[in-house]
Formats: sequence, C-alpha cells, structure tokens
Amino acid sequence: MVVPSSKSRVVRFGVFEANFAAQELRKRGIRVRLRGQSFALLQMLVDRGGEIVTREEMRRALWPEDTFVDFENGLNAAIRKLRAVLGDSPESPRYIETVPKSGYRFVAPLRDTTQEPVSPAAASVKEPTFLEPSPPTQPLKHHRLRPLFGGGIVVAASLFAGVWFAARPPAAPRVLGGTKLTNTARADSYGRLQTDGARLFYLERHGHRWTLMQIPASGGEAQPFANPFQNTRLLAVSPNAAEMIIAPFKQRDEPLALWLMPSVGGAPRRLGEVFAEDAVFTSDGSGITYSTAQGVFQVGRDGLNAKPLVKMEGTILGLGWSPDGSRLRFEVRNFQETGSAIWEVYSDGSHLRPLLPEWGTRSWQVNGRWTADGRYYFFTGARSPAEMTIWVKREGADILGSERPPVPLTGGPIGMDQALPNRDRTRLFTLGVAEKFEYAKYDEARGAQALLGGVGASWATFSVDGSWLAYTVQEALWRCKPDGSDKKELVPASLNPGIASISPDNTLVAFQGHPQGQSVYRIYVVPSEGGAPRELVSEPFSASAPVWSGSASDLAITFSQEGQDGNLAALYRVNLASGAKEKLPESSGFWKIKWSPDGRYLAAVGYDLKRLAVFDAKTQKWHALAQGNIIGPVAWAPHGSTIVYQDLGEQDQPVRKLRIVEGKQAGSPERVEACKALLEGGVLRCGFEGVAPDGGLVLRLTRGDRDIYSLEVSLP
Repeated sequence: MVVPSSKSRVVRFGVFEANFAAQELRKRGIRVRLRGQSFALLQMLVDRGGEIVTREEMRRALWPEDTFVDFENGLNAAIRKLRAVLGDSPESPRYIETVPKSGYRFVAPLRDTTQEPVSPAAASVKEPTFLEPSPPTQPLKHHRLRPLFGGGIVVAASLFAGVWFAARPPAAPRVLGGTKLTNTARADSYGRLQTDGARLFYLERHGHRWTLMQIPASGGEAQPFANPFQNTRLLAVSPNAAEMIIAPFKQRDEPLALWLMPSVGGAPRRLGEVFAEDAVFTSDGSGITYSTAQGVFQVGRDGLNAKPLVKMEGTILGLGWSPDGSRLRFEVRNFQETGSAIWEVYSDGSHLRPLLPEWGTRSWQVNGRWTADGRYYFFTGARSPAEMTIWVKREGADILGSERPPVPLTGGPIGMDQALPNRDRTRLFTLGVAEKFEYAKYDEARGAQALLGGVGASWATFSVDGSWLAYTVQEALWRCKPDGSDKKELVPASLNPGIASISPDNTLVAFQGHPQGQSVYRIYVVPSEGGAPRELVSEPFSASAPVWSGSASDLAITFSQEGQDGNLAALYRVNLASGAKEKLPESSGFWKIKWSPDGRYLAAVGYDLKRLAVFDAKTQKWHALAQGNIIGPVAWAPHGSTIVYQDLGEQDQPVRKLRIVEGKQAGSPERVEACKALLEGGVLRCGFEGVAPDGGLVLRLTRGDRDIYSLEVSLP
C-alpha cells in the first residue's frame, strides 16, 4: 500500500476532519477558519500523533532563522488560537496536551481517511494527459538559409533578453531582522506612531487616561512627553521636525481641536477654530491639511481661510502627502465600520480615486505612509481589524505601464500595524499586536474571580439562571459554563456574530451579524442548544444590539442609520413571532440599551456617551438620569429597580448603582470600587459589561494592547 505524504493526508479526530492538501479544517462537515501558523501547528502535531513535538522543533519548522518574529509570544498566540478553534483547553485537553518545559502532544485518536472512497464527482476528475515529443522531421535542404536563420535567432534572443531584463520585477522588499523596543504592551493604537527622527512618540493607556510617551528611536527608556493637556494625541510632526500638531481629547472618535506646539516643548497655540478627525502638515510644512466628516480641507498655519480639497462624507483618517507634494492619500471607512479603503487625490483636487479598487469594500487598508524619497508606500492591510499585516507598494509603473501591486512585508501570528519608515529607509517602526483580554466577576466579598477560563472573549452575557454564558471568540458565537467548560459553538464566523442577548427563558440567543461579503448588520435568533440561525430583522440599513424585554416574545434593537423614510436612527421593539416593528417614542440618539427584568423600563445611553436616561414603557416617557464623560454599557441589578453603569472617563473607573423609583432617580448613586485594585495591579482598562444573576459585576479586563518594534528592512 502507498502511504500518502503528510501534506496530502485527510485525517479525522473527534468531530473534526483536517484536509492538509486543501488546507481545510471542518467541524461536523462545516468549514471552520484556521489559517497560517495555527494550521501548520495542527499538521505537525497530527503527523506525530501521540509524540511530543518540542517548542524548538516548532520554531525551526515554522519560523526560519532569517524570519523576524517574537517567537515565544508568537507560538503561544498560535497555540491559543488553535485550541480556541478546537474548543480545547490546557487544563483538560481533548486534543492538544501541554508537556511542561518541553512542548505539546496530540492525544486524540486519529483516523486516516485519505485512502477511503471518494465521491462520484471527485472520481470523475481525470488526470492530465501529457503528449510525447514528436519525432524529428527531415532536415531542410536549403542549407544556405541556416546562417541567416541562426542570426535571426540571435537577434530575437537579444531583443527578448533586453525586454526581459527591463520588465522583470525588482527584488522584493523584505525584513532582515528586528528589535522589540517596548515590553509593556501598553501602546495604544489610537495614538498613531510618530517620529521626529531621533524619538518615537506613542500613546499609553492607564485606565481612564492616556499618556503621550517618547522613546529613543534607537531604543532605550520610555518617558512621558511634557504637554499641557491630560490626554493628548500627536497627529503629525512637521517636515523639518521643529513643530507638532497635537490635540487634547476625552474619548476616541470625537472631533479634535488642533494645536501647534514646538517639538522641543513649550506653549502650544490654537490653530484658529479648526476641529478635525485627523491632520497633517503639507509636504513643505507651509500649511495644514485636515479632515472632517464632510471631506478634506487645507488651511494656513494661522488656521484661517480653510479651503476644501475633497468633498466626501464619512470617517477620513490617515492623511499623508507624498514627499513631492503632488498627491495626498487617506483612508475612508465605510458607514458600517466594516471596512476601510485608501484613496488618492492630486494636490489640485483632481484625479480622486481608490488606490486599490481590486481589494473591494470589505477589506481594511489603513495607516499609509511614504518613504522619504517617495519610492515606497507602506500601509496596513487585512480582512478584519484583528488580522494586521504590513504591505508595501513600489511607486510608479513597470516598463509595460502597469501599476505595481502591493506585496506583504510582514507575516506570522503577531499582527503588525502603523508602519513608520525612518528617513534612510533602513528601518521600519511598527506596532506589534500584544492584545490580551479576559473576563472576571467581581463582588465585594471575594474580589475579582476569573470567568470563561481566561479566554480572550468579547460580548459575554449570562443566562438568566447563571448556569452558562454566550460570548464571541475567533469571530464565532459560543456558549459555555462560567468556568469555561462545556464549550459549544452556536454560530460560525461566516455570519460575523456579535452582541448577543439570551432570552428570559434561556431557550434563544439573539445576536447581530451579517453574511460574509455584506456590510449591513441584521438581527438573528438561534436556539441556545444549537441549530440554524433564523433571520429576524433585515433592512437596507444596519440593525444592532438586540436586547430581550421582560419576556421571550419581543426584544429591542437599535437602527444605527437613517431609514428610507428619513427617520433618524432610533430604538425599535420587534415582535419575535410576527417580526412587526414598533418605534419607541423620542428614542432618536440612544443606544447601549437594557430592559429591566420586569420589562417596564429601558435604560439607554446617548450617542455622545455623556448621558444616561430611562424609558418608562408604562407612561411612554423618557427621564434623564446621570451625566458622565464616557458612559459604557448599562445593566440592571437582579431585583430590577437599580441601574448599574460605569463612566470609563472617571478616575479609577468605578462602577455606580442608581436606584430608580417610578422612572426617576432616587438618591445619589452608590460607588463601587471594582476596578481600582485591578488598575493598580497593571490592568490597562477595566470595563463594566453586565451583572450576573447573583449580583456580581461582569468586567472585561484589558491586560495587553501593542508593543513597538524596530524592523531592519531591505528596500531595493
């Protein structure tokens, strides 16, 4: 019998089937997403089923010597992703066992199905036919033609060689090595990486505040950069590195008041009355280019007489001029925030076009930057914000007049973002993803206790009886017990599920999602024990954040865009059986909603995140409650008369409990210090997300974000 090579094997284990030739993993016949290093690790472990595969063997196989990667963190991330897809855990492994101080071992029984009969459709595929070479023909009798014919071959060959050498692609850019400049994982991607040549500038997150930091570009100790504001973004450094555009802020994604400040420190001055989403100096430093929700504008250094360059609605970020000042590039996010494309326009406002139209509208193209000589353009490209790779595009066209396509520069399990080349093109500074999240349940008697077994999940929510939770991880919707055991996938990643809500009778899970290739969110329900999701709400505009009322018969949703009838975004009540929708009166401008257990009150947060209100379903009236800086998700205590919320912009990020009587606030809010000790212990952010049935506070803890890397690059 012929034994198939490992690369062509089809192997079954448990409910999974791995096809190594097709690079596919299926669960009960349904393809699940597993790519790159994680899939390669699965293949290594399966090939040596029952044997120990050491970490060193994995390094040699997956990360060659000339590949730059933070191996320890990279391998840990790849193993975590593989275990998450398999629903496995290191504490009670069904598939992958950790062998302390050595490596890993695949422990599940394996069944090789490579040689099993194939389907009739597959069996009908024929092997390609190869023709034998024809016998030589009789030689030509006109021998005097041979020298001329031979000379023609030489001329043609010479011409071909000349064209080939001229048209052949240049050597590809590549990473030669690199250094990790920070090890705190505190760099925040909201503060775009900047440099004045000698220093790198970035934001660090510390609970309710951000600190603008500086670190030598050659490596060294990071220190705060002195400026007069508590939270400061550095948007741009002037071409001569003498001046900066800075902006104070209280929360992300709000219009920024622009200030100019000397790079060596000193008093900043306001740039007129300009408010912007992003800003950059012109290539000669004589003016400022900035973006708003209405387009891109140019203004002098006095901030007066702004002139439009591009009229375009949307979120416009990542402004960057070519070194010769002929072109501006910027990123535009689509309205559903499910993709971002880089656009280009000439300095006179003409030739507005997407830079990479073939990438489509569902990809992410962000954080573009030119090299100082204008020969290369770097940007971050990904299919989702969680899969970040640095791409590089050589400017200009080849000899045939075709624009050169971008090529990936980085890869591996650690995502790289915000490429920033130095002036001599020898180094590329980047932010490397070091995200680490976990859920905890807090009560005053026991403090914070781990939930979900430490899995880095999102949108976790308890069932009414407290016996299980629904959450998203690896872009799929799952359920499990509070300790992380008995995991079960409810909705695959192909539907992009998020923000789940469990019905009061624990039988259904409502969630927002959209099929791959589409960008408008819809509302679905799926049985809590598993089954096919059912579409409940589908409109030309996005519907999101479903929340059950006091019964399992209806829920509330948020329409986040204007409908065709011209109504503003608002809250609607949807009947589960009929699908009929009823708009809640005067609900425009609210989101982050939660019904009280008895279904009478609906707590909601304003779009500006600064106001908390409650809707009384009995009187059909709204009542204003609290004000804040950045109000997060709201919840109700189990007894149903107390709203629980958090102001993320408040020092120590406390949680507050507000008692409601007849729709109105009764007394002052109670302050609960659920996050203070966690933040003092190194947690970057402590976000309140809900209340457990026993009254415990559900917290999502951010323990890691980004680190700064310096990559040595070759740019031919």
